[in-house]
Amino acid sequence: MKNEALGLTVSLRKDGGNERGGFWTGLVILALFAAGLAFVCAEALPSANLPWAVYFLLILVCGFVLLVLYQTNFGRWVLPAGLGIVPAVCLIFHRRVLGGLGVLGDDLLQLYTKRTGRLTLGFALADQTAVLWGIAVVTAVIALLVSYAAFKGSFIPVLPLLIPVYIGTALGFVTGGAGVGFVSAGAILLLMQRVGKVRKGQALQLVFAAVLVFICLGIGLSAGRNLHTGLSERLARTYHEKKYHTQKPSMPEGQLANLGVWNKSDTPALTVAMEVPEKLYLRGEVYEIYTGTSWEKQNPEVLSDGESLFYWLHEDGFFGQGQIGLASRFASEETPAALAVETVNACSGHGYVPYAVCGNTAFDAERLGDNSFGSSPEMTYLPGSVPEWYRVQQTLAADQDRENIAAYLAEEQAYAAYVKENDLQMTQDSWEVVDRQLSTADEGRTLAEIRTIIRDYLAQRVVYDESVRTLNGSGDFLQYFLEQSGSGYNVHYATAAVLMLRYFGVPARYVEGYFLPADQAEAYAAGQPVTLTEENAHAWAEYYLNGVGFVPFEVTPGYVDDEELELGSDDDAEQYYEGNQMKFARVQRPEQVAEPEQDRVNFSFKAVYLLWLVPVVLIVLLVIIARKRLLFRKAMEKMDAADNREAITLRYGYAAALLSHSEGKGKDTGTEDALGRGKDVFTDAQAALLNREAMFSSHEMTDGQRTQMENYAKAVLDRCKKDWSFGKRIKYRLWECLY
Repeated sequence: MKNEALGLTVSLRKDGGNERGGFWTGLVILALFAAGLAFVCAEALPSANLPWAVYFLLILVCGFVLLVLYQTNFGRWVLPAGLGIVPAVCLIFHRRVLGGLGVLGDDLLQLYTKRTGRLTLGFALADQTAVLWGIAVVTAVIALLVSYAAFKGSFIPVLPLLIPVYIGTALGFVTGGAGVGFVSAGAILLLMQRVGKVRKGQALQLVFAAVLVFICLGIGLSAGRNLHTGLSERLARTYHEKKYHTQKPSMPEGQLANLGVWNKSDTPALTVAMEVPEKLYLRGEVYEIYTGTSWEKQNPEVLSDGESLFYWLHEDGFFGQGQIGLASRFASEETPAALAVETVNACSGHGYVPYAVCGNTAFDAERLGDNSFGSSPEMTYLPGSVPEWYRVQQTLAADQDRENIAAYLAEEQAYAAYVKENDLQMTQDSWEVVDRQLSTADEGRTLAEIRTIIRDYLAQRVVYDESVRTLNGSGDFLQYFLEQSGSGYNVHYATAAVLMLRYFGVPARYVEGYFLPADQAEAYAAGQPVTLTEENAHAWAEYYLNGVGFVPFEVTPGYVDDEELELGSDDDAEQYYEGNQMKFARVQRPEQVAEPEQDRVNFSFKAVYLLWLVPVVLIVLLVIIARKRLLFRKAMEKMDAADNREAITLRYGYAAALLSHSEGKGKDTGTEDALGRGKDVFTDAQAALLNREAMFSSHEMTDGQRTQMENYAKAVLDRCKKDWSFGKRIKYRLWECLY
């Protein structure tokens, strides 16, 4: 077929009888993919500094030209020619193209760093001046693949584009829901375009493909910033539990919403062998962000802002996880002791490391931040605890002019600035709660004074209770703990201590791990294995001690040692804190927080599944409709394959079913003959007589009689369509499948 609508002689493929519809449908598919991929490119490739509209126009214009060429007489050569021209241009201008692609590759590596928190090295061949060459190659390949897919109505050409987009979205690398939405809409339209061309038996395959598109769209939007369902977090948590947990841990792993009783047990968790048995904190997970209902790890995108800092520190052997051991080498001549830690039933997703660990065997140099610990069964550490580490601070202050100490302190000051910027975060609710409870004036205080204020408040105002349930729902955990419940265990105490330290301006973090008390450690000989059970699981606060690093701060009753209480105020007399500079509006009187009803505990959880219910219902409807259409098609094929007698009775039954849904049931139906010549008056009564003749007579039914009944059934369908409203036509076609 030929069409001159575009000013060209083009060969349009047949598409369900609508020959021009194929081109315009393909153009819409092209536009949808262009819009979606433009959003993705604008987010993932910031070095080009181009808005999404520019990417959209580049892909659309290039794709439009290709789509027109595909429909010409030499359209079969367009794809092979494109696949040859693009590599040829890349070879001819290889330096500029490689330089531009290197810049785009650096963008993707930077995106990887922002999403995972891991250091990456850029491409040496990147050339910022050639970035447009890279953009040209990328958009040309996208346009070539999408236009061919739109022309053919096939998924295969766009799979190299769809798969990275969906996987990247599900993993959180692509966060723009609009881009995924447009790409998914284009994919669904591709399915719809192909429905008209498939043979019987393939409809269910198309429905299955549509289900996959809906699932990918839902996961992508849930992981993106445009739809906060928390689905991706729950999936990640479930995966973590299945992979790393052999039993349910007694610590909540930072989850504070509706915290239950402390389910500690005598289940073995770790086996520890110390060369010098002593009191021991083994850090497992360190959390920095308080949300009101949980403690979370620092966002990798925030960590990526310190990429150059951590690259410099790690290259020089400075790791925040082992800072105490690094600082102690300048102030202590004590020989490091051996320590072996074996995971039994504790979470195996990370290691368990003491504070004064020496060496870098447990640390990942490519990991940004300092809140993760790799698994290292054997390590060395410096025996001692908080009093010894305060003496290290004093030694560093006294000898800071020494060359090696000065070099260390330069790195420490850069790291301390990062800590101060990231470990003072509070929510408005938590700041207001602490401000109401402590009622302190804005004045400078030493660290010793701050420690005393916090310990005294918790000792006087809070009751230790391991059986308490904290039904805060979606409300603030600290507010419920301090102003309603007034009782809790180590998770509650540690959370309050961290936020109170931050209120005073002291960088602090929340830690979960295992604790071996001094009296229990003394019962073991050097090197003798010690089994730590879930009764040793513990949560505590840690604060940053300038020059030394993070040290534990114990406030939970039964865990506070006399040596920590005896830390004198002179130890840090010149170290003053002026309070948290992140001020929030003061609230004069405590807010009344109603006890959350139990049926509201999982409100957000239910809301997510209600949100997912919509696409699930749509998918079920699609499957049901596809099955009904398949049965209808088989019934019509049975009519066509039957002999004249059976075909006449089946056609009459079909016409009768149509008439039963028509408002004009009493009218006669005139039909044209099969050749379209004149008018053959064929009433409903005559059709009924012909049907009875076919059913009860013994003589042979002719082809002409069969044609008459087929024409009668077609005329009945035409009359019914005229009688039916638009809504009824949709209902009878898609749901009841009458035609």
